[in-house]
Amino acid sequence: MRTGLQGYEGMRVKFSATFHHYGTFRRRGIVGRTILLKNVRDAAGRLVADHIWINYSAPFDAIGEFHNGEKVNFSAKVIRYFKGYFGENIDLRLAKSMKVDYGLIYPRNVEVIA
Repeated sequence: MRTGLQGYEGMRVKFSATFHHYGTFRRRGIVGRTILLKNVRDAAGRLVADHIWINYSAPFDAIGEFHNGEKVNFSAKVIRYFKGYFGENIDLRLAKSMKVDYGLIYPRNVEVIA
């Protein structure tokens, strides 16, 4: 669990991070693009997450293609979500039980740091 983000739940916060690479997700027949950010820090410079996946939305697209190792500043809203296996297979439910975690949504004011 990303306990560093827990105190910011429901708030829009400024972050800095290092871009690592792109990814994709598939959910209910929809395919989307994501980005992996590492060493996510708040405005005070405190490490709040060693890594986080975030949806590749219009504010990131406006910057263009990112390269591995580029530093990025942005603001985003912190949310709580549940992860694990929620299907009907009992063995998988036990192996991948439900857990609370924190993520980032609605990124804005994205800029690459030179």
